[in-house]
Amino acid sequence: MEVFITAGKQLFIVLLILVSLPLACKLLWWLRLLPLAVYFVATKLFFPAWAADHRILCLSLFAGCILFAVLAWGHRIYRRKQEQRFWETQILSDPSTHYWPFPGETSKTE
Repeated sequence: MEVFITAGKQLFIVLLILVSLPLACKLLWWLRLLPLAVYFVATKLFFPAWAADHRILCLSLFAGCILFAVLAWGHRIYRRKQEQRFWETQILSDPSTHYWPFPGETSKTE
């Protein structure tokens, strides 16, 4: 009976990992950290001997992964600021009745 409980727990853990893996991958890609996660999994879990032998290559791959994440975040922030500036100038350059008076207020020009 003890064997079935242990096997059931192990299957449950495997099932949880399989269910959460796509969500984790999507989250890591959305944060642009998936290449860095793949780097750590490859160098620390699967190929530690190769990583120890090719230290300079591993450091350059690590730097490339970090640079990719920083540039992707910087691009995202730049685009949001650019869009914010566009809409601010769009709204401020055309102060029409589309934006005011607010509901329930009367126009001062009428």
